[in-house]
Amino acid sequence: MPHTKKLLNGSEAKTRAILNQIVALNGAEIFPKQRIADVLEINQSGLSKEDYSYALKAHFDFVVAESDFEPLFAVEFDGPHHRENSRAAINDEKKDRICRHLNFPLLRINSMFLTKEVRQFNLLSWLIDLWFTEREFDRLQEAGQIPYDEPFMYFNIMAMAGERKVSWPYDLSRPLRVLMHEACSKNLIKDCCPSVVVVEGANKIVSAIAMLRIDDEKALVGRSECRLYQFSPISSWELCEELAIIEVGEKVKAYFEKRLPPIGIEEAQQEILLVRKLSK
Repeated sequence: MPHTKKLLNGSEAKTRAILNQIVALNGAEIFPKQRIADVLEINQSGLSKEDYSYALKAHFDFVVAESDFEPLFAVEFDGPHHRENSRAAINDEKKDRICRHLNFPLLRINSMFLTKEVRQFNLLSWLIDLWFTEREFDRLQEAGQIPYDEPFMYFNIMAMAGERKVSWPYDLSRPLRVLMHEACSKNLIKDCCPSVVVVEGANKIVSAIAMLRIDDEKALVGRSECRLYQFSPISSWELCEELAIIEVGEKVKAYFEKRLPPIGIEEAQQEILLVRKLSK
């Protein structure tokens, strides 16, 4: 019996399936387990000796490339050991540094990106779809079909959802923000929108907390965290803020349906203080 190992673990296989589906719609392809030095030109690149040596040995989990095999970006699936293992953290920093130096997009994800469903997306497909959407926006802008000073704002992308009905499909928190605003206008809650704190802590973990007051004594809190990554058009800080708003919005729905009680203002403020203390 041959001594073999599976090329992908369960989480990596699920990542590949999601990536395959979304990149195929954009005429691209996915390649797993690609050596960094086979993807990026590292010769005479200005990399340090340590990073150059690492690029010769290490690989990307997934590389997305054009149909002509020109690399576009990489995706790394970080399991729990990336936070618990100091060696893994050191290697992650080397890989981040290489991609930063060579201006190569690198998206770091965990299981939440595969399982978290918001509107019609999971987080991974949302981010990848937006990457290709921004690229097409840039192409049209360079061709003069979009004003040169028009910024790309994913939350302003509109779609027709039926006759005379417009939706904003990429604005994940929009339905919940509308819910909170309407509830506030009816005096059902005190705040029309949550206050949000976002910090970067140890091991490049970005954390966010959103608090929405029900009244002067009670509140609801939403939290989120993700790894710092180098990927456009959504920064890890912006993503974390969006996810915290979504969580507190979902709790508002649960509160109105009498499925979730609020917490005291002092307890909510204490949770915010704990998040602030995570800042490096």
